[in-house]
Amino acid sequence: RQWLAGFFDGDGCIAFHKRRGECWFQITGWSKDEPILQTLAKSFKGRVYRHAENAVCYKLYLTNKGNAPIIEYIKKHVRIRKYQIDRYLQTTRND
Repeated sequence: RQWLAGFFDGDGCIAFHKRRGECWFQITGWSKDEPILQTLAKSFKGRVYRHAENAVCYKLYLTNKGNAPIIEYIKKHVRIRKYQIDRYLQTTRND
């Protein structure tokens, strides 16, 4: 859990699109991180995308309901992006 929280703190974000009612969890990694991102995608029912056609950057996306399990898994260990976790939890409690 601490390792994943650190990965999120360094290369992740939670984004909100209030108008569409969407929220997504994202971690960006390089080509060497793709196997890790693929494993996380399988574990938390997400998807991994190449950032651009010729890029060596990959992104793990989890949207709406898929966010909850991974956030619950890491929330106690996140330090740098704790405000994003707190905002996500506040937003989902108000829905």
